[in-house]
Amino acid sequence: MLDGYAGVWFFTANGAFYPGANTQSEKPVGAVEAHLSYDVRPRLWVSLDANYWSGGVTSTNGVQNDLTDQRNSRIGLTAAVPITAHQSLKFSFSDGAYIRYGGNYRSISLAWQYGWVGTKWR
Repeated sequence: MLDGYAGVWFFTANGAFYPGANTQSEKPVGAVEAHLSYDVRPRLWVSLDANYWSGGVTSTNGVQNDLTDQRNSRIGLTAAVPITAHQSLKFSFSDGAYIRYGGNYRSISLAWQYGWVGTKWR
């Protein structure tokens, strides 16, 4: 299964930016994300994940800092493993694929999920 998403973050100005009474603002950041997933069996799935985001140039007191222009991408893998009818473990790994500003890190996570709603799994 292939699924995708798009979003935009909007920011308000910070009139109390340190130090003192400086004002910092940030332009919107746009993002796209896609997942290529494979269902091994019910509730056991793996996914190849990728995203890209762009924008977010900051200004302090009206002076734009072009070095803060974000154009970054990450790629990763996710897997969900069922434990019981309502519980599963989710493992994920991601790494920076293209980094222009920030976002240059690796991420490893383990999550326990419990579902209260939905059909009963067999």
